[in-house]
Amino acid sequence: MIVRELEKQERKNALDIWSVFCMDVAEVYEQEGIDTFREYLKQENIDQLCDSGELLMFGVFEQEELEGTISLQRRGHICNYYVRRSCQGKGAGRLLFDYAKRYCKEELHKTIMTVDAAPEAVKKYIHMGMKPIDEMQMIHGKCYVPMAMEIL
Repeated sequence: MIVRELEKQERKNALDIWSVFCMDVAEVYEQEGIDTFREYLKQENIDQLCDSGELLMFGVFEQEELEGTISLQRRGHICNYYVRRSCQGKGAGRLLFDYAKRYCKEELHKTIMTVDAAPEAVKKYIHMGMKPIDEMQMIHGKCYVPMAMEIL
């Protein structure tokens, strides 16, 4: 498996994030949060964020097949971190996370990486070294636990 930045034409395939979101996350969101996330994921919005450099999208590939994605905001904040269900438990998620951590440190020169973790993902983030920094939040229909880790 390899991790690399997604090219513009590959971003559309990465937007399969919506199906993973619907299966794994949407049930704890209110309708406002679901609608906001759907709007955020529109191709033209993602392209604008990536083209401006505000968002960096990476993918993990196995034999040219995109298995998962992780995005970073320039402030060192993880978003759009998903691995296809059929690929979970095979190390793809860990490769993406480690790549993002290294990128934050070496390219963005950050000492802290953050994420707004879906409640069911909190244990996975703790396993990878992140810690909750506040209680569960429900803001604008989005349910999450703010988490962070020091990057050494």
